[in-house]
Amino acid sequence: MKRLVQAVAAIVLICVLPLVGQTEKTMETPMGSEARTRCVGRYAVDLPAEFEPRALEASVGLPRAVAVTGLGPGTERDLRAHVEARRAALAAGVEEPEGFFRLAEERNQGGMALLWRKAFDPDLPTFDPGSVGLEAYYLREGHMFRARVDGFRSPEDLGQLGEGPGQLDLPEIAAATRPRESTGLPPGPGICAERARLDMPVRASEHVTARFHHPSGQGVILTFELSQHASLPAPPYADLMTSAASKPREVAGLKGEEAREIETGQARVRFEFSGVAGESVGEPSRAIRVLLIAAGQPGPGDGLAQENLEAIWDRALDSLERR
Repeated sequence: MKRLVQAVAAIVLICVLPLVGQTEKTMETPMGSEARTRCVGRYAVDLPAEFEPRALEASVGLPRAVAVTGLGPGTERDLRAHVEARRAALAAGVEEPEGFFRLAEERNQGGMALLWRKAFDPDLPTFDPGSVGLEAYYLREGHMFRARVDGFRSPEDLGQLGEGPGQLDLPEIAAATRPRESTGLPPGPGICAERARLDMPVRASEHVTARFHHPSGQGVILTFELSQHASLPAPPYADLMTSAASKPREVAGLKGEEAREIETGQARVRFEFSGVAGESVGEPSRAIRVLLIAAGQPGPGDGLAQENLEAIWDRALDSLERR
């Protein structure tokens, strides 16, 4: 086992075949289908067109990470309606993957609608999480956006987002937000998020997770976890979660380790790469983890032979590059 990459871990689950499209550049894939170049964070990667983007999560800031998501085109009236629907849901109490939440406070500030949410336990009325989270809604260039950040003791601590070299406040993040469709490479630099692009240099800490899967439901998911730090307070570490023997490999300029596990009897494949650059305290650093997991028994004509999965894996790692 190598050392663990701080804030960079990629998990790839289950599905088997090629990936879906996101760019103007096309090419032939190992399976003979069209491939497209996708934008993930500050990187571009070539993937078979059949693989579908399932999640693209991007956040900036340290120690409080602010995650930005595009909500699509809209006017001020559309945004007010969206915020009101969310406010009503929180007021009634909502169940989400992370738990149960209810509205703690609401306000408007600097052209943003702010909704504070607090976790609760429906079976334990006296439960107090001791913190609140924020959802900030705003318009940029005719599109609606949401910024989420957690870990405040109370809404009065919002000002802490502007404190310290690793934090970015909400006005800075909103000013850097640009609309972006989920397909195609954006015209400029910055961080590709879900229907959004953050047009900013590496000023703090960034973490991006991008997950792709094949819609057949037969078993391949490919995940990228990418992080950058302008000045890391502690060295990043790389640790392969895969138990198979590893070998050195360089991806997007990062030296790391790659491991491949193949269980032919169960039609199970697990490929993993982890690499870092910049391991001294206080210097810029980058980290990448990529994970491909395939599980399930392929049917006739699926094109899921081991050599095809390996070719898709190699193409993804070899093409991954900073934009």
